[in-house]
Amino acid sequence: MIRTPKLPFIESIASLPVLAITTLSIIIGTIIPYTFLGNSLGMSRLPYTYFPWLLGIVVCYMVLATIMKSVFRKHYGELL
Repeated sequence: MIRTPKLPFIESIASLPVLAITTLSIIIGTIIPYTFLGNSLGMSRLPYTYFPWLLGIVVCYMVLATIMKSVFRKHYGELL
């Protein structure tokens, strides 16, 4: 997302294996606290109201990073 001048998910997308592993990791990491394994490990369940906030924060981060990348490129002419 930050290393390329292209827009993420529109002009540039990760390979299928990277997307699959990332998605699977997010799903498993989210589900574990709600299972017996999560209870055994002492994990606590997050309230469901947490997830819309998390999604909003991630989207805001992605938008801000894309905007700042554009500002950086206009000022310096290129990415590192």
